[in-house]
Amino acid sequence: MSPLQILSLIFFPVCQAAFFVAACAFAEHSWLTSICFVMLASLAFNFSVHISFHECVHMIESKKIPVWMPYLMTGFLGLPFDGYRIHHNNHHQYNNGLGDYSSTWAWSAEGRRPYGLWSYVFLWPLMLHKARLDIAERVRKGAISAKLAHRVASQKLALIVMLALLFVTNPIYVGMYFVMVYLGWALVSLHNYGQHPPIPDLDGQGVTVAGRVYNYLLANNGLHWEHHKAPSLSWHELQRDPRSPKIRSSHLIEPFLNRKTTVNAQR
Repeated sequence: MSPLQILSLIFFPVCQAAFFVAACAFAEHSWLTSICFVMLASLAFNFSVHISFHECVHMIESKKIPVWMPYLMTGFLGLPFDGYRIHHNNHHQYNNGLGDYSSTWAWSAEGRRPYGLWSYVFLWPLMLHKARLDIAERVRKGAISAKLAHRVASQKLALIVMLALLFVTNPIYVGMYFVMVYLGWALVSLHNYGQHPPIPDLDGQGVTVAGRVYNYLLANNGLHWEHHKAPSLSWHELQRDPRSPKIRSSHLIEPFLNRKTTVNAQR
């Protein structure tokens, strides 16, 4: 991986950390400024997850990252990296269908219906809780290795230690951290809703933002359909596929638009 490609992966986590530190620095001097920096940290959080840590999930399968790095990323994520890894691998296995923890479809005995956008975005802790229960059951049945479950537990402990140190420094910082994590994952959910709009005629593989500048600046994050077709490829190896269902706006904005018309017009 070239230095420029490495820079593309670390840019948003560095921004997230810098914005959060700035928010803490202004906490006792200007609440308005501090809140603005927390918001910026949450926005950077979203791209850290969708670009940087997402790439690391696929890299770790081939042992391309050192063993200590998941503990560092846990602090950025606000939850165990390997828990996120299990969650994301589940997403690729079920492709927004039944069984996908992050599906934008709500499933019931009567079939499926689109998740409401606002409930999907802001009630993400409830969806995460359901995922945790299922993961715990899979661990109990041996479907997830005890080694991986131990890694999740040790990362939880590392996160608790980090929060304790943050609390000792200033209890306000812990509250700001939780705000960043909550809003950050809400934006991640919004982004995922844009990547996998609940439209019946889509195949569950996601939709693509084809803009060259957009993908240059965001490490090919717009090529989401292409990523699902070849998840083993690194971000810089992805190529735009003319068969992909395309949308005009970014994944973060698309959920607020007429999704079906936009997607069909670009197919």
